[in-house]
Amino acid sequence: MAIEYANALMEYIKSEEDEHRLRVIEMCVKKMLERELIEIKAKLEKYEKLEARFISRYNMDFTEFEKRFTEGKFPEDSDMDYVEWYAVHDAYEQWKKKHDLLEGVLLR
Repeated sequence: MAIEYANALMEYIKSEEDEHRLRVIEMCVKKMLERELIEIKAKLEKYEKLEARFISRYNMDFTEFEKRFTEGKFPEDSDMDYVEWYAVHDAYEQWKKKHDLLEGVLLR
């Protein structure tokens, strides 16, 4: 939602005539978005580290693990690993989408 507001504000900024005022608004918005990007990058690093532990433990990526798990090729005690890894992988993918979207806005 914040990205949509930022996009709308950026469009507003482009349409106004008072250059100084608009430049200040633009700089503020850009700084806010850059700060948000820093926080998102920190979350991505966190989930990358968590996922790396599973990759190391099973010597495969999540896609391969999920395939083998659903085929019943792992013992029953790997159920919790599947649930945890799924949550970590999903969270990483969601934050990655937000990161890419926000980075695209900042590169305009």
